[in-house]
Amino acid sequence: MEQNKVLHISMNALKRSLLFRTDSDYKFGVNSLAIVLSQHKVRLLCYCLMSNHLHLLLLGTEASCIGYYDSLMMRLGRLYAESYNRSWNLQTNAREIVEVKNLYQFRNVVAYILRNPYKAGISSPYGYRWSSIDAYFHISGTEIDGTPVNSLKTDDRRKILRTRCRLPDEYMISDGCITNKSFVSAVPVMEKFSGEIDFYNALKRTSVEAEIEMDAGISTSITYSDQEMRLRIQTILEDRFHKKDLARLSSDQLISMASILKRKYYIGKAQIGRLLGLSDTILERLFR
Repeated sequence: MEQNKVLHISMNALKRSLLFRTDSDYKFGVNSLAIVLSQHKVRLLCYCLMSNHLHLLLLGTEASCIGYYDSLMMRLGRLYAESYNRSWNLQTNAREIVEVKNLYQFRNVVAYILRNPYKAGISSPYGYRWSSIDAYFHISGTEIDGTPVNSLKTDDRRKILRTRCRLPDEYMISDGCITNKSFVSAVPVMEKFSGEIDFYNALKRTSVEAEIEMDAGISTSITYSDQEMRLRIQTILEDRFHKKDLARLSSDQLISMASILKRKYYIGKAQIGRLLGLSDTILERLFR
């Protein structure tokens, strides 16, 4: 039986057109996320819709996650066709799929997705409406506000949501949008942070974009100071090794830490030696 995975799936940016141009377009996008979700055995952990691309963090089998993404692209293709009066299958647009394998990467990916509007110079993560930001912690209250979707008259549901299918009873709608708290699986995300302050601080980290792009094999030319790397080492110590300082690592764990730094941050032999206090013999083995 295929095992569940956490996958970060992103749609490559459209180069000559926009997918979401108006609030109405974005509402169609959010509602599409929820409607298609009800038809697939996946959990949507985090998302962000940008004008010419989108990011999803999904939990499920690889086949089910890709099936959800393809169905979503098919539905969003209708929006594109209406906007530009020409058909185009968004499923043919290139996409990136990266498996999230550990806690450190998970936290980074969530921050990366929610920081997209900030990176684009549009808005702070907390001020952006078209992401899952308000599903976590107490950002917009603990209760789901709105009207149950299935209480809408059939004609209203077709007009607002553009679907004929019955949706889950827990789906709520407010201002034309199915609310995040009624379809985003927030608990698995919140469990990876020690609280709202930890979550907030993760969203503030300015190096998140570079690290996620490196995970996807996009960037290999970023340099880090020793001070920056010590902060990352501390995070790895706590998340991966459950230790407070390097002195508590075994020899094998130190070598594993060195391998992580080399692979993830592309830092050189001399810097790893300074940071971890490894001998030249060990470093030569690691870099041969």
